[in-house]
Amino acid sequence: MSWWNNWYVSFLSWRVRHIKERNFIVILSLLVGIITGLAGVFLKNSVHYTHQFLTERLQIDSGSLLFFILPFIGIWLTSLFVRYFVREDISHGVTKVLYAISRRNSMIKPHNNYSSMIASTITIGFGGSVGTEATIVLTGASIGSNMARFFHMNYKVMTLMIGCGAAGAIAGIFKAPIAGIVFTLEVLMLDLTMASLVPLMIAAISSYVIVYFLMGEGVVLEFAVHEHFALANVPYYIILGILCGLVSVYFIRTNIRIEKFITGIKNQFKRILVGGALLGLLIYIFPPLYGEGYSSLEALLTDNADALLNNTYFFDFRNYAFVVVLYVIGLVFIKVVATAFTNGSGGVGGVFAPSLFTGGVTGFLIAYLINMLRDKGVLCFCLNLHDHTALIYVVRLRRLQADLSDPAVGEFLSSFGYTSKNAIDALLILRQHLMQSGTFPHEIGIFLGYPLADVKGFIINHGHNCLCCGDWKVYSDPENAVKTFRRYCKCKQIYRRMWEQGKDLRQLTVSA
Repeated sequence: MSWWNNWYVSFLSWRVRHIKERNFIVILSLLVGIITGLAGVFLKNSVHYTHQFLTERLQIDSGSLLFFILPFIGIWLTSLFVRYFVREDISHGVTKVLYAISRRNSMIKPHNNYSSMIASTITIGFGGSVGTEATIVLTGASIGSNMARFFHMNYKVMTLMIGCGAAGAIAGIFKAPIAGIVFTLEVLMLDLTMASLVPLMIAAISSYVIVYFLMGEGVVLEFAVHEHFALANVPYYIILGILCGLVSVYFIRTNIRIEKFITGIKNQFKRILVGGALLGLLIYIFPPLYGEGYSSLEALLTDNADALLNNTYFFDFRNYAFVVVLYVIGLVFIKVVATAFTNGSGGVGGVFAPSLFTGGVTGFLIAYLINMLRDKGVLCFCLNLHDHTALIYVVRLRRLQADLSDPAVGEFLSSFGYTSKNAIDALLILRQHLMQSGTFPHEIGIFLGYPLADVKGFIINHGHNCLCCGDWKVYSDPENAVKTFRRYCKCKQIYRRMWEQGKDLRQLTVSA
């Protein structure tokens, strides 16, 4: 290997002579970001495909003993890998990074470039109730540290490269470059200077670009907000904030106490047996605890809470609200227990994903209870009956009453025989007009939420000469109308999909 040593020394000498350290730091941060992005892609795919391979044949309408067996096997295999191949504790990745910065001159052992990813793949793929975030942070930090060490950089640069690796890790795994930078500055407590900020940005963005090209533009948790902010909902946000704070205290203290209890079992075989068996039992009863839990959060974000009861013995009770509530409450309090059992008995993973899961499920629980207790303000009104069909008008009565109280609308409807501005009286007159004419009267557009100008324009132009056409024919403000059509189209797609999944009208109705 003398040729390698000679080349290595020559390269280092050439680098010192021809490349300024400031410029080389930029190049190094780019390399760290690229490699960390590739590591993130590998970790996410390996966990996903392991999980999919082990669970894709399970029936959603019943429980399975595999949910008890697989986590136990995962803990056992991970423990063997760590004991005989790694020979070092690699759990709690962020803690390891902070320890390396403060006590080891920012030097992280080379095996951390890959060992944590292998261990986490086994742990999480087999059902361990932990996240990949701590793993990829340790991996990214190790890549940065060892690359800086390879090029004989000083302690300050090595620390900066650790930060670049951590920033690239978070940016890649969440596809959020800014989040990666903020995480590094806040958690690793690097100095916020231009000299440190630029390399962090380069590492985070390069990692994000690599992940984007290899895995597409999808994000970990994808959702869209369709409702506008309402001041009346602020008290609910305050309640949610207080409860989430209390749940956070419970999460931290319970995690520390249970993990301390499990790690207190000195005999490794007994620790794996006790921790693995208890973890398997919890996941057997609560399958959403399997793995990171992001799939369950996606189900909640798409208003598909019933999916939480898939692969359980409670599947047949998924349409009973109180069963869903009790099950979700169980998830809030049990997730941290499963996480502590996983890490304490020998698994490798972090607590970030479990904390997101717990917070998300808590938010859903509060919203679900509020919607159950609050009147949704929706009226179903039969406008016409014909043979075996019925025309049902579904309306938020308060909103319709507000529309009818508009003087211009009242004057318009009065010309069609509407003698009252009361919503119920107006609906009775509308039903009479429908039954008499057998066709839809022109004023029905008011009851469907169409702008008054468009309703008048349709009547005056006999349905012709419209500026654009969508859910109705537009004769004024086409720009806003097109935006409304797009929102309606998206809502119709979502509601059609939910209806096909078996949701009834009560479940499809949201509070407003």
